[in-house]
Amino acid sequence: ARGKVEALDIGWFADLLSDPEKPEQAEKAVIAASAAPVAPAHTGKGFPADLDAELEIISLTYRELKAGQGRLMARGTAGNLHTTLSSTKLGGGTVEARIDVTMVKNEPHTKWSAQGQSLPLEPILLALRPPGGAQFIGSLTFNTTGAGQGSGETFKRTLTGMASFDVT
Repeated sequence: ARGKVEALDIGWFADLLSDPEKPEQAEKAVIAASAAPVAPAHTGKGFPADLDAELEIISLTYRELKAGQGRLMARGTAGNLHTTLSSTKLGGGTVEARIDVTMVKNEPHTKWSAQGQSLPLEPILLALRPPGGAQFIGSLTFNTTGAGQGSGETFKRTLTGMASFDVT
């Protein structure tokens, strides 16, 4: 399957998942959705072997944070999932990532790597938290790799990894 996002403001996603009586839930919903670990359904079969999806990203916006000119690819092979976010503009910098989930004895084993360069702190922090808090101005460069096994609590207990951040 192939797709293309010409322009999309994803603020509606947060509103959709939040309780209208609790507006602070909108931010938590987007953060939770973006931080959720990738894991196969609990069918014991892993991912579909014929998954082949590619999404071209022209422009995404959440609050003041803009992303674009990138590509998200997901491939399912023999019950495994390989997902790649090619070099994509985020704010004034770039970010790229890879997540691989392989099935070993019907248990998902997840590995990831990601890096970002020259990412502007102010719009990223504004997208992750409500306005009015402490402000940071500068640029962020990061690199992370890691792995985990299983899903749910097992995944959390087996997480290992490394992350480095440079803020200038």
